[in-house]
Amino acid sequence: MPDAPNPRSSSFHQAAKGSWVAPIVGAFAGNFARRSSPGLADLLTMSFVLLGLGLGVVSLFGMLRVGRRGILGQAIIGLLICLGLFAIFISNVIGSMK
Repeated sequence: MPDAPNPRSSSFHQAAKGSWVAPIVGAFAGNFARRSSPGLADLLTMSFVLLGLGLGVVSLFGMLRVGRRGILGQAIIGLLICLGLFAIFISNVIGSMK
């Protein structure tokens, strides 16, 4: 008899986890890439931040289908991390234009 699928392993649960893991991975990848090309490092970091933001939004909409257990907390934390890093990035870009 096959095992019942784990309800916490749905794609929406994985997206919720990815929403907070992606900006952390992006920050580390950006720091390693900064030595060779600072512009590429910023682009790499922001792409991971935007990926995390998208995954957080997708997982929040997925709560309607699979419930909020295991999704809500991770998705909110991921969105807060992504929005915080995005706000820092925007303030740095605006500051560098002056």
